[in-house]
Amino acid sequence: MPKNIKIVVSIITILVALITYYVEHYLGNEFMKWFVLSLGIFMALSLWLFPEPKKLKSLD
Repeated sequence: MPKNIKIVVSIITILVALITYYVEHYLGNEFMKWFVLSLGIFMALSLWLFPEPKKLKSLD
């Protein structure tokens, strides 16, 4: 995946996690706000850490 697409997807993921964190904080859900924030950060980082699967050349 091209880097510019990774950057955009990472920014959108973190923004959605931050907005959801704020909403959950406003509603008083202590566990859920930390879970959502942690999951959003993990998702953004995993996009950069884990390699994209590649097609194997067939031996035919």
